[in-house]
Amino acid sequence: MAEPQEQREAPKRGAFLNVLVALGVIGLLTKLWSIVVIMAHLNSRLLISPSRDPLIDISSSVLLALALFGIWHLRKWGAYLVLIRLAYTVIVQLFLYHSLAMPLIGNYNGTQNVLGDVLGAALWLWAFSRKWSYFQ
Repeated sequence: MAEPQEQREAPKRGAFLNVLVALGVIGLLTKLWSIVVIMAHLNSRLLISPSRDPLIDISSSVLLALALFGIWHLRKWGAYLVLIRLAYTVIVQLFLYHSLAMPLIGNYNGTQNVLGDVLGAALWLWAFSRKWSYFQ
């Protein structure tokens, strides 16, 4: 007769990681809204996302969606992908737009965009470090 298997406790993402995933979903929805605004040639005042280039928005959105899916399922590739996506947005700002002072929306500029991405990366790294043993 087979011995009963040990029941493993299901890994828990924790509140902090869950909040970051929820904020990531909100960010993804704002990116998707901006894609709709750009593609439908609506008034640019309706833009939420700083980029006005659909290709950049679409590629960034795909990366973010895949990363959030992976993180939700506690996959290491999702964690790596969210950091790659943040690096991608910084690279776009520095090497494609060539200006940290470039106004994006209202008073929001490239410097704030890069600082936001760096802060975001730090928060994700902190959240991952707390739960990394659960990631596969």
